[in-house]
Amino acid sequence: VKQLAHAEKLLLIVVDGMSSSVAAELADGALTKGWQEAVRAGSEHRLGALAVLPTLTTHSRTSLLTGELRSGTQADEKGNFPQITGGPIFHKDDLRADMGTALAPDVRDAVIGSTTVVGVVLNTVDDTLAKHDPDGTDWTIDSVQHLGPLLEVAASVGRTVVLTSDHGHVVERG
Repeated sequence: VKQLAHAEKLLLIVVDGMSSSVAAELADGALTKGWQEAVRAGSEHRLGALAVLPTLTTHSRTSLLTGELRSGTQADEKGNFPQITGGPIFHKDDLRADMGTALAPDVRDAVIGSTTVVGVVLNTVDDTLAKHDPDGTDWTIDSVQHLGPLLEVAASVGRTVVLTSDHGHVVERG
């Protein structure tokens, strides 16, 4: 993200709990909405990475958003992310919008604005998989709360989107 941010304005979307299969479904959905996928020069494939162990949000997401191996909370992420990127990070409560509005004004303004990097954490996947059968969910842009509106606003201002996860769920197969 830091390397890309030297050349472009970025929206970092962290889909908490997104596995590689969910990422593939969401990427395919983004392609049908006019987005183009980019991969690292010299590669023909998406990059994969291992999550911090143990693969719990308190370790994996905090390490991702603070740029160092550590455990923490949203408060740690909100304090460190701007120091690393120069931009804000928005979590679940920050995303709540008034009725009839797709995005909270602060989030929309940040994405539209001139800040080089804006971060957003979406919890739909992690929250859903904690309560439901992960094999029974079709993941689309519209099924991940706030993802569609974020992509629309980012597209409207030419902001590059980096879609990533802090950790993914692996379905137990016995």
